[in-house]
Amino acid sequence: MTHGYWSVGAVDLPILYRPVTILSFAINSALLGSGPLGFRAVNLALHALVSVLVLLLGRRVFGRAAAPALDAPLAAALLFAVHPIHTEVLGEVVGRAELLAAAERSSLS
Repeated sequence: MTHGYWSVGAVDLPILYRPVTILSFAINSALLGSGPLGFRAVNLALHALVSVLVLLLGRRVFGRAAAPALDAPLAAALLFAVHPIHTEVLGEVVGRAELLAAAERSSLS
């Protein structure tokens, strides 16, 4: 918890210190090992959680549609869940910082 996760000892590299992300990596590693599969599985679960939070936020802002075919918050959440822009967040382990930030932002709204 005293070093950023990009810290390699070089002075000219910026230190990216995000304690919640570093703590989640440590817990992930302790529970599921240090292989990439466990980290990616947790990132996928976080992405699913954020997608549900997007749905709940949309329902809070726009309410439920009278007809299920016109459910804009559901359509937005589904589009968010499968949009190709999220491949970087899900494909790389360090994308967890963005997932945690999105979960925090979505739950506060």
